[in-house]
Amino acid sequence: MQGNWEHSVTGEMMELMGSVRGMMGMGPPSPQETKKLMTKSPSLIKRIKKKDPSTFGDQFKMMAVQFFIQYYTMRMFSLAPLPTPEDQQRAQQQGKPLDIPQPDQEQLELFKADQSRDMEFAWQMLCEPFKSKEIGQQAVLMKIEIGQRLESCEKLAAALDGIKPTGIPQMDMQINMVAFTAAPLIGRFKSFMQMGAMLPPQAMEQYSEISAQMPVPDYSVLYQLCQEEKANELPVPDPKSLPWDTKHVSKIRVKFKDLNCGKFEKKKAELLKEIQDDESNLKWEDVPNPNQVSIRRMGCVWQAISFAESPQQLCGIYSEDKIHVKGKSKAFMGPPDIDPQAIMMGQAQVSPDQIQIVIQEEEWDLKRSEENPNLFIGIYKMANYQQSKKPITDPEKAPLFMEFDVEMTFCTKEEYENLQNSGKIQMEATPEKVEKIITDFDELELD
Repeated sequence: MQGNWEHSVTGEMMELMGSVRGMMGMGPPSPQETKKLMTKSPSLIKRIKKKDPSTFGDQFKMMAVQFFIQYYTMRMFSLAPLPTPEDQQRAQQQGKPLDIPQPDQEQLELFKADQSRDMEFAWQMLCEPFKSKEIGQQAVLMKIEIGQRLESCEKLAAALDGIKPTGIPQMDMQINMVAFTAAPLIGRFKSFMQMGAMLPPQAMEQYSEISAQMPVPDYSVLYQLCQEEKANELPVPDPKSLPWDTKHVSKIRVKFKDLNCGKFEKKKAELLKEIQDDESNLKWEDVPNPNQVSIRRMGCVWQAISFAESPQQLCGIYSEDKIHVKGKSKAFMGPPDIDPQAIMMGQAQVSPDQIQIVIQEEEWDLKRSEENPNLFIGIYKMANYQQSKKPITDPEKAPLFMEFDVEMTFCTKEEYENLQNSGKIQMEATPEKVEKIITDFDELELD
């Protein structure tokens, strides 16, 4: 009888493993596969969670955790798809604001609750002993992923403390790259900077590419900020004291301060005259839809989505009385009659001299007002310039560095919801207001 019982359990686990493997596939899912994954995954997750994790084999545990992550990643993007770099380039070429859809709040809260519950089970699976040392090391890396999903600095600290060198260069590099993303969240900036010094430039470029596609900080930008601000000297806090929360914005207003075009002084004078000829450009102006500006505290890190025409990820070191964040993105600009995505995918052949690489940088440097704890005051910087191996001589392609005074007002979640319900915060931008903002700040084109 005992042998038959063990055989039936093994058979059931083999069937579960086959189901999970069938769901995950071998590459990026097609729209039909994505629909299947979204529809059938919840019931499969429930079946897995009915089992005792201590009975799972090494391979099944890893496969099941990867399946959980894949499902919730797709579900996250179904709620609020991020604009792709191609979307940003297309909007820039057409002179239109980038449309960022806002997720349904009820569905978002449901997603968070479901993910938290299922990722806790994934954490349990990873905490079970592994027979294979190599798979056990991979499990530690997966713990870092789950710790971030659960927004738990305690779990991240436990995962980092469980990392041990393997002696295998390729494996240790992978471990270093993953650990690099967790260390700053729990305030281990000295370790973060030590790991960053050992990473190759290609790794830093990879962090930037991931940040452009996923709602995660650009750790290459954060690393540069940590060097500038000597973050290695900061004390390491108790991970239990590090929350993750969202800061709700009720109002943002900006006022033009200055601009620079590098060595192109004549171009600078032209642009300054264009701005100063209209007095409204020199007055305070409200940024439309401040609710779309996402600012989060992730343990010891700030993460934000900017309020520029082409929003991008910003990040910085958390401080209670200061928000200093930066972001950097890259766009490929080809001939106006060719889709940028077709160029990037190799579907359209364009000579190198027809491709422009445009860099956009942003920076907020804000400090809390002594009179109003909900008000942060400071400087907003925005830069657009071309990345080129040759010196730029055409004034129409001059770099543009703009600086604004900025005031950002926060409110409680309850106040924010009341503003939404009263209609004082609109979820949809009005075309007239957006057009005005574009005219005042962003229509100073480079070419």
